[in-house]
Amino acid sequence: MAAFCSQCNSPISPNGECPACLFQLGISQVPAANRMGPQELSLPSIAELSQQFPQLEIRRLIGRGGMGAIYQARQTTLDRDVALKLIAKEVSQDPLFVERFEREAKALAKLSHPNIVTVFDFGRTKDGMAYLIMEFVDGVNLREAIATKSVGSSDALELIARMCQALEYAHSKGVVHRDIKPENILLGEDGSLKIADFGIAKIVDETNRPHTLTATRQVLGSLHYLAPEQIESPEQVDHRVDLYALGVVFYELLTGQLPLGNFEPPSSVVSHLDKRVDAIVLKTLNRKPSLRYQNAQQLHSDIQQARTASEVFATPVDVLHRGQAVSVPFEEQTMGGLATITGLISATGNSLKIEYRISDAIFGSLKSKLNTSDIPVESISNAYLKGGVFGWKITLIANTASAFGKLPDSETGRVQLSVAREDRNLALQVLETIGFPQTGSFTPTLAEQHLVAPAILMFVCGLLNGGFLAMLIVATNSLHGDARTGLQVGLSVLFGTLASMQIACGLIHLISGYHAPLKAAMIASLVPATPIAVFSLPLALWYFYQNSKYAKPQGSTTSATWGATTLAYIRENRTARVLSILNAVGIVLVVGAIGIYWNGLYPIKQRYRIIGDSTENANNAGDAISKRLSDVAKVRVSVENGDRVTLSMWNRDQLRVTEALRFEKGPQMVVIATQDLESDTHSNTIMLELAAGLEINKAQIISSAIGRKIACVGSELNITPSMVSEVNCNGSVLTLSWTQAGRTALNELVASVPGSATIGIVVDDMVQGMAITDEAANQQLRFTLSGALANSAHCLPSAIRGPELPFELELLQ
Repeated sequence: MAAFCSQCNSPISPNGECPACLFQLGISQVPAANRMGPQELSLPSIAELSQQFPQLEIRRLIGRGGMGAIYQARQTTLDRDVALKLIAKEVSQDPLFVERFEREAKALAKLSHPNIVTVFDFGRTKDGMAYLIMEFVDGVNLREAIATKSVGSSDALELIARMCQALEYAHSKGVVHRDIKPENILLGEDGSLKIADFGIAKIVDETNRPHTLTATRQVLGSLHYLAPEQIESPEQVDHRVDLYALGVVFYELLTGQLPLGNFEPPSSVVSHLDKRVDAIVLKTLNRKPSLRYQNAQQLHSDIQQARTASEVFATPVDVLHRGQAVSVPFEEQTMGGLATITGLISATGNSLKIEYRISDAIFGSLKSKLNTSDIPVESISNAYLKGGVFGWKITLIANTASAFGKLPDSETGRVQLSVAREDRNLALQVLETIGFPQTGSFTPTLAEQHLVAPAILMFVCGLLNGGFLAMLIVATNSLHGDARTGLQVGLSVLFGTLASMQIACGLIHLISGYHAPLKAAMIASLVPATPIAVFSLPLALWYFYQNSKYAKPQGSTTSATWGATTLAYIRENRTARVLSILNAVGIVLVVGAIGIYWNGLYPIKQRYRIIGDSTENANNAGDAISKRLSDVAKVRVSVENGDRVTLSMWNRDQLRVTEALRFEKGPQMVVIATQDLESDTHSNTIMLELAAGLEINKAQIISSAIGRKIACVGSELNITPSMVSEVNCNGSVLTLSWTQAGRTALNELVASVPGSATIGIVVDDMVQGMAITDEAANQQLRFTLSGALANSAHCLPSAIRGPELPFELELLQ
């Protein structure tokens, strides 16, 4: 007969030692001289401890094990209970233990989580005993709870979920527990759960180097909870050993047994367990680490789903074992979309039972207890299943308005309950059980249900159309004014709608498998509006050919009706449609507001001060400015107090308006000297400063103290509006098209200086550009402008078109 340890009831080895006790307090290997039973360890009395720890009020001994003891104490300075974990002197003096103990304490100090015991302090006493001061948990450990059979299946899901959260946190900090077992899981009387004793935890090095503290083939942990790799290759284990041990604890909670040998699934041991939990437990206990859950978050997610399913099925009557009853879960919105009905429809040959709860649709909290409506089958006049985008709907029509009891939204004797797409067959069985079998095929193939290829191709066409739209927007940026804005808005409405519909409907079809959204996109794609129609138009025709084989929604005797609102917003209840419409309107308003702001389509005012003493000039300021800006933008001009001018305009035009008012007078033309000044016989030579960034070849440039200057000969010619028929400024090139008067004045200017063919344009007594005259100059003259003036594309044309302003304007901030 096997012998068991008197302290922990674990099997002991043939040499009389208890492996579990050896590892309990973090000692992986102790010299033989130090291997003593718990009664042989030298532990101080409470009085002696009080002297060693004056800051603590030692109250009682909680328990003792193979290597030490744990005491309950009171930390008087902070008025809180703590647990004092004391390691016996014989063990504490072992050098190997000392290093491991310090590592243990530092590992614990890193962890701060509501489901992990907190370490407040650690060190060694004057006598050389190692100690830890930890959070005190007033309650029992999980082993004691299992022994009293006080843990139910729903409690097991809750406990394991909380342990997953703790392990997920510890693993993210690089700490592996390596000794998960019921004894190390503490349950407080306040309902808290704490994982204790990370004493043999391994700090996972970023370089995955083996720790020198772990001896060759040394195994850490308790035997029944060890993962296979923890026994075979203890130096290579990672966080997945904790998940395996958690799986053992999970199995033990559900069945009261350990998963030894070829164990059976939990539902085979305890009949009332939900079989969906089997897959979770068996995956956690897989002997191959690569086939287990790879992190605690994955396990926690699956457990949460199982808990949700358990809440739906946890009714006063065990609906999973009703004999011939068939059940299907449902969910439906109520109270204007602010609440959700979640429950179960169960059918037998003569009755229909609807069990449900009402929860908050926004925050998910429960708002009602479990309610039950028993409906005689003879009171149901009609029932059918109808397909939808996100699932299926069971419609029940009763003979009386009160047939459904207090079920929300049943006052008319008609209810619709949404069923998940994967539960369709269960819904069909429910309807068949109450005498309303549904005809038609309910097992469509993947091609019939999804037609995946056209959905993917439509999605690609949508992306290509989006790129085409972006190219068009960039191409129209060279335009100015209302023409650019109107064209960009029109292109966005036309091609943006098409691209958005193709992308959205392709994705919705791939997710839901329903054909109506994709059909709407295909209809839009039949319009050859873009070059992408070369691909999308044949695709649409091929889709309609393929879809003609499956005209009816699969599994429904009646076709699902799709109105314009539903097709546009893909929703299946009135409240959701209204909310979707409001959302869409809100999005349009936000996008419109962004577009208005981005394009500067909102009014602003600019204020200027007239510089000059002429009252006549001030009185004519409004007319002069309006004429100057007539070709630039729509501006309303008002003059106040004689010398204040206010311009009202769109924000997008303010830069152009400012540039148009930059020059008081129109520019002039001069002939640039190309001969040596010493031999020049002209007496009217003038020196003009050369604008920065302007290079003029074949012209004399003289250095001076104020910068570079250029010699010009002949008289200056003012450019007036009557001299030009068209002015165009594109970047650094200014093009002037001459009238008859302009050609005559230009020819006279060139003829006045024989041999010269270089013309300069002068603004504010500075040469800002140059042009080479030839025979074509009789029609047009192109000036290459300096870099500074090229950035103000509106100032020169407006100054040339005029009129000249008989005053200067100062912009007021």
